[in-house]
Amino acid sequence: MNYTDLATEAEMRDSKQWLAEMLAAVTAVRDARRTAAEVTCLAQGWRQMRCGVSVIETPLCLAGQTYEFGLGTHADSRIRVRLPSAGKRLTGLCGVDDHDHARRHALPITFAIRTGKRKLWTSGPRKVSDKPARFAADLAGAREFELIATSDTFGCAPANWADLKVELKDGRFARLGEPERGGAGFRFTYGGMVSTEFIDGWKRKKERKAAKDGIVLHRITRTDPATGLAVICEIKEYTDFPVPAHAVQSRRPTLDRLAVSPARSGRGGDPGLPAQGVSGSGYALPVAGPRPGRGLCRHRHGSSGKACHHERPRVAGGWPERGDTGSFAGGRDCVSKAPMNECGEEKDDTRG
Repeated sequence: MNYTDLATEAEMRDSKQWLAEMLAAVTAVRDARRTAAEVTCLAQGWRQMRCGVSVIETPLCLAGQTYEFGLGTHADSRIRVRLPSAGKRLTGLCGVDDHDHARRHALPITFAIRTGKRKLWTSGPRKVSDKPARFAADLAGAREFELIATSDTFGCAPANWADLKVELKDGRFARLGEPERGGAGFRFTYGGMVSTEFIDGWKRKKERKAAKDGIVLHRITRTDPATGLAVICEIKEYTDFPVPAHAVQSRRPTLDRLAVSPARSGRGGDPGLPAQGVSGSGYALPVAGPRPGRGLCRHRHGSSGKACHHERPRVAGGWPERGDTGSFAGGRDCVSKAPMNECGEEKDDTRG
């Protein structure tokens, strides 16, 4: 059955974004030179500082060009950055966030980088129409500095710092303002450690099988080079339905505990389900996603309160998002164009 008439473009787009983020998390490879810096917004004229998006939570945009990494703030603002060791150089771009409202109303913004009382760099006033200001500031061993954005008067002043990279004197580096991402969709403990602390250092193998019956299979295998433990994550991408499914299994040594997240794990974390004991090998736990065949929706219609008997794809562990009595697929009620019964039909049938 084709379910494209039940899913909106927004739901399909959100599903593809979730899938891309999960694949990125599962296939991530550690760079031994990479480290982290502590970023704190000390003051801001409006709303809150954002990582990877603008202050209004749209893609970071400077003069029509979008950027994946950076800090979205609003003048007047001060952002403090603390480094794990002596800093060598800070590079990046900055400017007024480019969006419709800003093009009409944004004030000129001046950007500056300062360490203590010493100013390392300043941009001069920048308009939304200006090309982004590019900088390469010499940190001269400083372990703390501030990013400052100011405007002459109070008003619309969305400020972006993009592509920020700090090089340290010991050869390491840090990127500032990485966007929040969904987790790998699963986690486990092994040797007393949580997998998020080490799995990006394991060997990686990626496989993708072409679409068949509306399903694309992604298989990622991560192998511990020391013990030979292989953790296999299989993700089913449904081309006509916005709920991917994934399953996890292990081979060789036993995992201490395994937690598998719902398909909609969300950004900025990897919540997982309550940890489940695993023994032996070949263990697999389906998480969410439509299964072959059809099943009854069993939620109640939002306007009439009557039971809905539409046939919809079943999802392991309950119906999408809200369970048997909740709305379907991201909060939508059933719609009258559904292929089976019309929603709200007068029926005494209590199937399912």
